[in-house]
Amino acid sequence: MGDTLQNLSADELFELAEKRRQEEAEAEREAKREQVQSLKNHLKQMDKDHRARVRALEREHQKARAAVEAELSALTGSTRSRSAKGMRRDGISAVILGILQAQGELSTKAIKAHLDEQGITPKNLAQTLAYLKSRGQIVSLGHATYRAA
Repeated sequence: MGDTLQNLSADELFELAEKRRQEEAEAEREAKREQVQSLKNHLKQMDKDHRARVRALEREHQKARAAVEAELSALTGSTRSRSAKGMRRDGISAVILGILQAQGELSTKAIKAHLDEQGITPKNLAQTLAYLKSRGQIVSLGHATYRAA
């Protein structure tokens, strides 16, 4: 190679050096692409794990709540639990109210997304929100945005 380099002109050496620089730059770009993809995959896995843990916690919470409600029912003789204002706690209104109390202000789309995450299909979401608003349990902050009162 030493003899070959001696026989090359300055322009040929420059072209060889430029080609090498481009190859190194491409290798660096490829390494960064791989690192970015690896980090994106890690984020996806973290989100998946988080959702699984949240679902597990929600199941535990539902079981614990059902146990407390059963104990209350046994003590009071009541077969339905009610909130302080007399509303059934196991209805969609109660779930929406709970979501708004936990999350603060949300749009109608966000409320629907939270219900979907819990496996609840809201059939008359607009009417339910209007009902909660008329009872003074939620407040409309603007077009399709609500918060608990």
